[in-house]
Amino acid sequence: MAVLTAGATTYIMARLMGDLPARIDPIRLADDGVRLKGVVLCTDLKRLVGMYDTCSAAVDVDLVFDHGLDDLSHMKGSIRARFSVVCQRCLRPLDLRIEAVADAVWITPGAASKDIPERYDVLVADGSVALDTLAEEELLLVWPMFPTHENPACVPMAAVSGTVASAPFAMLGKLKDARDGD
Repeated sequence: MAVLTAGATTYIMARLMGDLPARIDPIRLADDGVRLKGVVLCTDLKRLVGMYDTCSAAVDVDLVFDHGLDDLSHMKGSIRARFSVVCQRCLRPLDLRIEAVADAVWITPGAASKDIPERYDVLVADGSVALDTLAEEELLLVWPMFPTHENPACVPMAAVSGTVASAPFAMLGKLKDARDGD
């Protein structure tokens, strides 16, 4: 069950989409001072599906919506997940733990974003927002371009097999020479 905290009152929500509501209105949540804590299922993150072999089955979401001293609709918190991917250096399995730290301000369409301090990401909410899409976008922003082991013993597969080509394009030069000789 997801825990939704609004002010001093705590609500236990029925399981809707994974463990949290499918759609949220971030500006309204900020008006009510709500904290969303629960899980989104990995299977709901459609754009991430091809990027991992397996997922820990759930993405942990912990987001607080409120109004800061500047009276903006803030969203702070984290989105954490654990994936099994292929290391792009050694081509062996890699346990990839990702944490996206959210610190954003929500505005309505047409609102002036120029007055918002640069330290915030500015997100536009036109009514409700799909929570799984929000979690997915935050994870995509921190997903490593080339996931690799941090271990120095992780070496490229070509170096392990001993098939490292000293001049990988030498064959092209031979073909060019043969063509020029004709």
